[in-house]
Amino acid sequence: FMMDNGLDFQSFFYLLSSVIETGTNLELKNTNTNDVIFDLTKSAAEFYLNDIRRSANISVGGEQVPQADTLETIFKVVEVKWLETSLNTINTGLSQRHIYYYLHASKILGFTDNYRNVTVSGQQLIEADDITKLKIAAKSFERSHCGWAWIQWSEVSNLSELDPSSAEDFLKQQCFTLSRETLKRRARTLKHWCERLKEYYISY
Repeated sequence: FMMDNGLDFQSFFYLLSSVIETGTNLELKNTNTNDVIFDLTKSAAEFYLNDIRRSANISVGGEQVPQADTLETIFKVVEVKWLETSLNTINTGLSQRHIYYYLHASKILGFTDNYRNVTVSGQQLIEADDITKLKIAAKSFERSHCGWAWIQWSEVSNLSELDPSSAEDFLKQQCFTLSRETLKRRARTLKHWCERLKEYYISY
């Protein structure tokens, strides 16, 4: 039912997890008739959680898919953020919209956090040489939700085994929150990242 109607597995997974964690029941009523439309108990949440766990692991939300093509620009944005705190069109050479895209990509890779602060991984990236930066990015992309979901969906072991050309099919089947045109653009970004980073991937 969820697949047929394009419902977000991750959101439902988090809802079920919250019901279980808090030990509460969720009841949705029609305010006009007082009829119960939806009733979710803790025991039901535990039952359904097991059923959708894998689907939630391989599905992705639009916010988990990058939209910044150039990896070196991501590295630059992280470094500028670390050195100067604020980002603008002068110190990045990007428009405000693209600054957001590249900050979003740096968060996906774990180089910045939810508050746009540079993480330990981001600091390690800044200190690394150009080749090592790409090696760090390859492992970081594999560890990201989007990267790992793609790997599981493809039924391969790691980033080096991914087929870059499968990016669009992956998003079509596992991302339900993007429009068709946006999905195609994000798929091109994923394809580019995969093609570039596979060369620098180190398995351990």
